Amino acid sequence: MRRNGKEQIIGGKRWIGDRVTKIVANPIYRGAIVHQDQEFQGVHEALVTESLWTKANKALSSINTPAPPHAKHNKHELLLKGFLRCHQCGNLMTPKPLGKKDSDGNPCLYYCCGDVNRDGLASSCGFSNIGSKPFEEFVIKVIGEMGRHPDVIKATLAASKIRGNKAIRPLQKKIAAAEKSKRSICDQIQSYVEMVKKLGADNVGDKFVVEMKALGDQNQKAEVEIETLKMDLQRLEKLVITEAHVSDALLQFKKVFDTLDFAEQRELIELLI
Repeated sequence: MRRNGKEQIIGGKRWIGDRVTKIVANPIYRGAIVHQDQEFQGVHEALVTESLWTKANKALSSINTPAPPHAKHNKHELLLKGFLRCHQCGNLMTPKPLGKKDSDGNPCLYYCCGDVNRDGLASSCGFSNIGSKPFEEFVIKVIGEMGRHPDVIKATLAASKIRGNKAIRPLQKKIAAAEKSKRSICDQIQSYVEMVKKLGADNVGDKFVVEMKALGDQNQKAEVEIETLKMDLQRLEKLVITEAHVSDALLQFKKVFDTLDFAEQRELIELLI
């Protein structure tokens, strides 16, 4: 029962190995909390001792062989795993073998609606599954064919221009602010110079010399900052993408894509999606 009086069903999920592992590895049970990848001592009471938690996790690490980054939770190397959602209910599509095998004897995998996969016939979603490999090949083909459609290319260029402008404007503001700061420093230096002329170099104290040196250092630092920002701005302004560039890149997509290893293919698909 929640505080607002409404009932909430707790649990109901299948008790599988991954969930057990996550529970055992969660530091919250030994009295700690994790925030932004940093661990802090919690104010709640620990459920297990530090030594027991460490012992349990050592036992887990001894039986679990770490998988390569690209293979973690994706042993069948499916390109679109974690990206596809059911068009009817919005749940993630999950890979699942459905009994059939290919010519090499490997199970034929399908992307299944997560809701249907979990609840079966009790699911309210009417979509079932789609063959993983044929659909992945179709997606790669569609990306390449986009190079033949001017409307798609123009939309890509428009989006690229918007992103470029968003990156350029902050740099222009930083340059303006840095130049204003430099002008202020130069005005102060000029005032000190006029004072030296008026009083004479022999009548200037040590404190005056220290302040002049500090202003000189600030002025030099401001010059370096302005030059660096202007170089960054020039680099962004030179990134001009034409329709021909986009069209050629898309038409060559399939050819280049096939030369990449699975990890690189996944990374590229993630960038595109």
